[in-house]
Amino acid sequence: MANFVKHIPCVVCTSSDAGSVYDDGYAHCFACSAHWKIGDEDKVAAPKKEEGLIDGTYESLVKRGISSETCRLYNYQVGEYNGKPVQIANYYRNGAIVAQHLRFPQKDFIWLGDASKVQLFGQQLWGSGRKLVVTEGEIDAMSVSQAMGNKCPVVSLPSGAQSGKKYVQKNLDYFNNFDEIVLMLDNDEEGTAATAAIAPLLPIGKVKIASLMQYKDANEMLLDGKTAELVNAVWRAQPYRPDGVVSGSELWTRIISKDFRPDFTYKWPKLHAMTHGARKGEIVLATGGTSIGKSSLVREIGLGLIENDQKVAFIALEESVEFTAISLLGLKLAKRLHMSTDFIKSAETEQLFKEFLNDKAYFYDHFGGLCSNSDTDRLTEVIRYFAIGCGADWIILDHISMAVAGSAAGEERVAIDTALTTIRKLVEELRIGIFIISHLRRLHSDVGHEDGADVSLNHLRGSNALSQIPNIIIALEGNLTGENPTHRKLKVLKNRFSGDVGYAYDLVYDRQTGLYMVNNHIQLHNESGDF
Repeated sequence: MANFVKHIPCVVCTSSDAGSVYDDGYAHCFACSAHWKIGDEDKVAAPKKEEGLIDGTYESLVKRGISSETCRLYNYQVGEYNGKPVQIANYYRNGAIVAQHLRFPQKDFIWLGDASKVQLFGQQLWGSGRKLVVTEGEIDAMSVSQAMGNKCPVVSLPSGAQSGKKYVQKNLDYFNNFDEIVLMLDNDEEGTAATAAIAPLLPIGKVKIASLMQYKDANEMLLDGKTAELVNAVWRAQPYRPDGVVSGSELWTRIISKDFRPDFTYKWPKLHAMTHGARKGEIVLATGGTSIGKSSLVREIGLGLIENDQKVAFIALEESVEFTAISLLGLKLAKRLHMSTDFIKSAETEQLFKEFLNDKAYFYDHFGGLCSNSDTDRLTEVIRYFAIGCGADWIILDHISMAVAGSAAGEERVAIDTALTTIRKLVEELRIGIFIISHLRRLHSDVGHEDGADVSLNHLRGSNALSQIPNIIIALEGNLTGENPTHRKLKVLKNRFSGDVGYAYDLVYDRQTGLYMVNNHIQLHNESGDF
């Protein structure tokens, strides 16, 4: 059995290191499977080519800054197709040319042969190595290779960014032959998306991402004379990490910059003491039986936010924007204004309305719904506009089921999952707080939530995400047909901040003022908790 002596370039496929010389006087290429006797290189046949492919010549690509030597290495030719000048990128599979990617002067492309069979462009040149660079197109691959003296393995995706994932999946075994894989796709939206799709497919710990600075692609850097910078981009590529992975060394600066103090103090001292207030970047969910007063409770919280000079956006989907606004003003005046038309029309009320709500409250005129077919794009758009366009600090969404009311039958759970996941991301990104109202499912018993039944997390209707994603969950309990139909119990069901849960207050809903009272008097003062 012959012994290996050294690596040499292949005389057939031009691979720089896949040819192996043995002490029996023969050489073998592990890229294209060519086999020849040392000294008889001129007798070795050219690589097999599928029928229907065309021939060309090797020329410098002057407008691209690519030399004829680089084109010869990659078997990238210039020729004609149907009487039109074309550039010919030859693609291999198992040492044979199986397809050609033709580039016309106006940057139109067509394939000759079967593109589904091809390897990555340039893959036939290198079978293994320390570092492999992956670009988005053939010109970029040759640009990087030329900048590095045509000594570093560089390949490209056969059909650009959009099909990159498919071709990488087909050639995964090839990537295992390299110690390091540098992704250098185009510096645009498509290239960024392709990088995010391809990187997780490749061997863990081997992938790095190269930065092209302000340039769109590698060839643009080459043409601008930034050859040294292009080489540095390869050597200084940063290790790939999935979104969300943070090292401990990076985290301390984020910890010391984060303020865990409350952004809002609840008017009910014990609720504040249990929850330590409300914070931006968190979701508070309020729930309870039908007509138990969930909207009234959260609207009163909204009043407190406005009185503390914070901007609030109301997405109240079970009532008109006019009703929401006049109810807020009524809470301010401790009067149920919607029940007194004459009072609404007074000059004093109009003046107070303008002073109190003009620049602090925003409303969404919804026409009964936001989302359709589990699509949360509209909800995202509205929340984002309120936060960025209006400067809202807090969003009140009443209620989550109505927000996805356009979902197809049986899809409410999926729609709520999607909506809550989106909201979770938005509160973190936009640094806002959000209060969400949710309904309860009907109990299979004679005593429902409206009849005084206790509320628990597993009673939330529509999705497990309702109990999992919010930071704080509060509930109202009461018996609407009992001896005390205006009495409520305020309960904390979940408290991710401090873990303190249980009953907070016995409340009484005052039908004259629309406010909730504790121990038969309105708590107008604020007290901080034991923060």
